[in-house]
Amino acid sequence: MVRPSAEFRQAARPYLPVRVTDLAGLDLRTYAFDYDLTLAILVLAPDGYVLHRYGGRDARSPTGSLSMGSLVRFLRGALESYRDYARRPRARERRPPMRIEDIPAWAEKMAERRRRGRPLDCVHCHFVYDAYWEQGRRDGTWDDRRIWRFPPPARIGLVLDREEQELVREVRAGSPAARAGLRPGDRLLRVGTQRILSHADLSWVLENTPYQGAELSLRFLRAQRERGATLRLEAGWRVGTPLEFSWRPSKWRLQPRPGFGGRDLRPEERAAFGLAADAFAFRITYLVTWGPMPRYGKAAVAAGIRKGDVVVGVDGAELEGHDHFHAWWRLTRRPGDTVVLRILRPRPGAEPERRTVRLRVLR
Repeated sequence: MVRPSAEFRQAARPYLPVRVTDLAGLDLRTYAFDYDLTLAILVLAPDGYVLHRYGGRDARSPTGSLSMGSLVRFLRGALESYRDYARRPRARERRPPMRIEDIPAWAEKMAERRRRGRPLDCVHCHFVYDAYWEQGRRDGTWDDRRIWRFPPPARIGLVLDREEQELVREVRAGSPAARAGLRPGDRLLRVGTQRILSHADLSWVLENTPYQGAELSLRFLRAQRERGATLRLEAGWRVGTPLEFSWRPSKWRLQPRPGFGGRDLRPEERAAFGLAADAFAFRITYLVTWGPMPRYGKAAVAAGIRKGDVVVGVDGAELEGHDHFHAWWRLTRRPGDTVVLRILRPRPGAEPERRTVRLRVLR
């Protein structure tokens, strides 16, 4: 968008664009989107009703659901939706705004920062999930299933096209989408009452679908003919894999924690260790022996882990990188478990030392 094409400028001309870079004071009830994302676009009618959403990503690419071509198509389609809405506005329940500042746990945390002379300069989007989590833990209302926010189309077995985002590219065998009868080449029209223009539109419908399962009506085009189907979601349908969760900043607040972290090795660094270019390997650059939860880092140090070590294996798990490792630890390990780590310890002028470390998972 830094150098937008003429096509984009033309598609965006009917809109009044507003860029929001700080969530302080923003009404979370109106501006509801996946707060872990680095980019989210909402199209609102003048009365504040959200017509469509654009954005999304997966563990392998932050831009897997984004392109200038798809955004242009989205803006054109959303304008059609607005014209329909303007003719038949929806009756909406009027609710008072709810800001992150209205969440008591967050308000108290910010008050403490101000008392210490360290006020927050910017409310990042992902702080919203942190605030919900802290408040839920305090109230005793937190449900761990709530980490599975804005389920992607893949959660119901759909791979949608990147450019024409209502177009079904793949239907995974045995999935809810397959059982509903969807096929590659179908074009989604509506899921429930939501017209589908983007991956994010579908994720919004799924975000508002109960954890315990539900049935959703589908309307789609097949060979230019409109058809209907029912998508049946069973209990537990929202739960994904550690890899699917790994890209989310909100993973960092979850427990248990390994007590250390770092960065994935670059291909040339892997080669220097005799590893394949795509091998799992990350260098430990920090041990969390400080802050409010130093016990995790101190346990790692006591087990024999050092800054500079390279982790190349974890309990035989097939991991794709540092973020995947952290999501895997938090979502699959339990206090009392013992995790076996394979480590390479660099030695100047010599082959790296190969070590096996057993680390007990703490509460």
